[in-house]
Parts: sequence; C-alpha cells; structure tokens
Amino acid sequence: LLRTTFIILLFVNSFSHADKQDIQLWSQLITQTRLEANSSLYLYTEVQPRFGDNASEMERLLIRPAIAYAVNEKVKLYLGYA
Repeated sequence: LLRTTFIILLFVNSFSHADKQDIQLWSQLITQTRLEANSSLYLYTEVQPRFGDNASEMERLLIRPAIAYAVNEKVKLYLGYA
C-alpha cells in the first residue's frame, strides 16, 4: 500500500520595493511517495508556482525533485535539485 503526502501552502506578499504596487501569490505543493511498498526509498517533489502582476500572471515556476532514503523512522536523507 503506497502512501502519498500532500502539503499545500499559500503565501500572499503585498510588499513592493518598486514604485508600483503589486500583489503576488506564492503557493507550494509538496509530495512524498514511497517508490515501492515497504521500501526505504521515497520520491520527493516540490512545485512552486509564483504569480505576479496582482496575482494574474504566473511569473515563475520552481520544480525541485529529490530522492530520499529513510535511515530510520525519524531520519531521512535527501538528494535532489534545489
């Protein structure tokens, strides 16, 4: 039985360092799935779409994949792209 964990976080940033005001929306989706049942290997993926121009256009999309190894129930080691 494979178990997948989803975490969605939303951040709204209304601070602007330029002369015009711009509301930005940064959201985040995190998934973590075992590669096989009863395996110590996990696939970790983090996706961050970032919207600007008063949250009307996607300005940036960050994708961060990784492989994790569970040393024990409390410790995991990750190797991935950041």
